[in-house]
Amino acid sequence: MPDMLPPVLDPPILGIARKWWVVATFMPSLTLMGLNSTIIDIPKLVIIPEIDTDKYRFQWTIGASLFGASYAFSKSMDDANGDNNDASLWRAYPVSFNLDKRLSGINRQQTLNIYWVYNLPFGKGHTMLSTGPAAYIVGGWQISGILARYSGLPFSIGTASNINAGGQGASATQIDPVVKILGGHDKNNPYFDGSAFVNPPTGVLGTTGQDLLIGPGYFQMNASVTRTFSFKEDKIKFQLVGEAYNLTNSVVFSNPNTTCCWITNATTGAINYNNFAVITGQASTQRYLEVGGYLRF
Repeated sequence: MPDMLPPVLDPPILGIARKWWVVATFMPSLTLMGLNSTIIDIPKLVIIPEIDTDKYRFQWTIGASLFGASYAFSKSMDDANGDNNDASLWRAYPVSFNLDKRLSGINRQQTLNIYWVYNLPFGKGHTMLSTGPAAYIVGGWQISGILARYSGLPFSIGTASNINAGGQGASATQIDPVVKILGGHDKNNPYFDGSAFVNPPTGVLGTTGQDLLIGPGYFQMNASVTRTFSFKEDKIKFQLVGEAYNLTNSVVFSNPNTTCCWITNATTGAINYNNFAVITGQASTQRYLEVGGYLRF
């Protein structure tokens, strides 16, 4: 991104990740009820460049309210055991160098955030219920929140075999080039098809690289409601705040267990998942609510 952006970027509305930048504007009008003015100009639309990621951001302001969304498509890769490129090579043997460069453990290919700050169009300074007891009761309310939806994080397929190779990434051997994502999330329904992998023989390195598959996605919605009470000609203000975390009480599942492999009964054909490819945990917290207040003078 250039070091200096032109003044038209105030406020920035839409960002598109490229190694170039373009600025475009449009100024239609919109008639809305309950605002200070019934004719509201939609802010400038701006295309802003960024580097090495496809990132889009749209933001719309109406009076004192704000609505926006951002979307990013990206890819993070490394060749080390750690996710900060501060560790050793995943495979140090020259014959396995081709397995080193893979997705990093922090890679989320797609991220979407939708956010809003909405001031209810009632009370002093608005055209609806702007005077009298009604203005005092329903005025000054604000609703805000953010909704996040992300792709899952990658994970590697480990092995129970003793590879007897210190400093080398231990992994299973893949026998099926296509690994089906089954989408299960309990002990009886695996997340992916574990039959695509087997343990390598003792002392033999597995054929799979690191961070081979992508785990379950992420979703969370947080929201808040606030009410500001003004006293002494706005010299003293009390703000009542109610906040909800994980408002929808949605479950975000952890990545599945990754130590190979499934065991098939030779007589009955029954499959013992052996806890492999099975999700047994969650990455989310249950919904919780908070109420607080702030006195400003």
